[in-house]
Amino acid sequence: GDAGDTRNSIKPVKLEFTASVKGHHKIKSVSTYRDDLQLQVSDDKHSAEITLKDIGHQYRDLEFFVSYDDVSKPEAILEVGDRNKDGLLKEDVLMLNFIPDLKNHCGNVKREFIFVMDRSGSMDGDRMEKSKAALLLFLKSLPVGCLFNIVSFGNNYSFLFDRSQQYNEESLAAAKHHQNEMMANMGGTDILSPLSAIYSMENNKHYPRQIFLLTDGEVGNTEAVVNLVGQNSHNSRVFTFGVGHGASTSLIKNVAKAGAGRATFIKDEKDNMKAKVIRALEFSMEDSFADIVLEWNLPKGCTATNIPSQQPNVFNGDRLSIFALLQNTNKAKSVEGSVTLKGFISGKQLAHTMDIKASSYLHPDLPIHRVAAKHQMKELENGPLSDDTKKKIIMISTAAKIISRFTAFVGVDVQTKLPVTN
Repeated sequence: GDAGDTRNSIKPVKLEFTASVKGHHKIKSVSTYRDDLQLQVSDDKHSAEITLKDIGHQYRDLEFFVSYDDVSKPEAILEVGDRNKDGLLKEDVLMLNFIPDLKNHCGNVKREFIFVMDRSGSMDGDRMEKSKAALLLFLKSLPVGCLFNIVSFGNNYSFLFDRSQQYNEESLAAAKHHQNEMMANMGGTDILSPLSAIYSMENNKHYPRQIFLLTDGEVGNTEAVVNLVGQNSHNSRVFTFGVGHGASTSLIKNVAKAGAGRATFIKDEKDNMKAKVIRALEFSMEDSFADIVLEWNLPKGCTATNIPSQQPNVFNGDRLSIFALLQNTNKAKSVEGSVTLKGFISGKQLAHTMDIKASSYLHPDLPIHRVAAKHQMKELENGPLSDDTKKKIIMISTAAKIISRFTAFVGVDVQTKLPVTN
């Protein structure tokens, strides 16, 4: 989260940030967008100490990227809960990490691509330039023989072509000229209308439709947009790109989830935009493993509660992390069994089974429990936010000491023992 905004402080504030990284895999590298990162990795490569000396003027999220060795190896870890804690922290948590092999389940490679471009006033400046740059990369990378179109929207919307065109030199030239002329001059942000117009058009069954939505997501009807996308997910897949810092996480992630696609964020110039665009395009050429349900085969009497309750769509090469709250384990030293993922890919049912043999693992900080709590909170935050849901998020956040949109860490002066104020 934010390290703090000191623009309105009376006195200069100097904050030092330190963090410890520990895990089962060997650490390959740790990076951030800042140049003053101090890193000390242990001899066995399983832990590292991160230090930043001065983060007093921090106007954006502080993020670290940790790369590990041998992450594709399937693993199961059983972390024993602390019976003196509250909520999920007192339960045993099983974490599974593996990469399902889906490369032999690809279907039709022909596609129709529709790029939906947010040109509302909030996109003005750097956001519009990033969005245009991403669109140009898409246009230059489309496969031969596909169909494509571009839709611009703000208060209203417009199509580049009356209907999607074959990708060739002539249509590409028209699209590149259109891309070059784009400006954030279309007023407010109405995503629902252009999507409704797209869905009302006949879908060519020989060219499965792939919609790419590029937006900052500043809308007031997120739930209506998500519902519309979900209702049409059987014939149109939606990939979302959140452009710029502050892009709506709720809209970007939930629309992609409802549309059986993938959410991507482009924040600043150090983001590898080309790699993200190419990867999203590759995903759109694949069929995802969707409508996943989990079937557990565990020791008699032992039950599992999935976190998150609904599994995301999986593409070939995706790393899938599954958490389960285990009950009635009786503090077993190990758990053996299996879990089967059942879902659909290319319209056909597919089952993938992973054997489980996990020894119990006790850590005083309960790191796996806290990651599971983060996943549980995110699922709740991205859904309808009733008063009961907010209370549940706050309860999980305070019990697990994991920040949420409704909670915050408070800085306390170590000398006065009082909260820091301006």
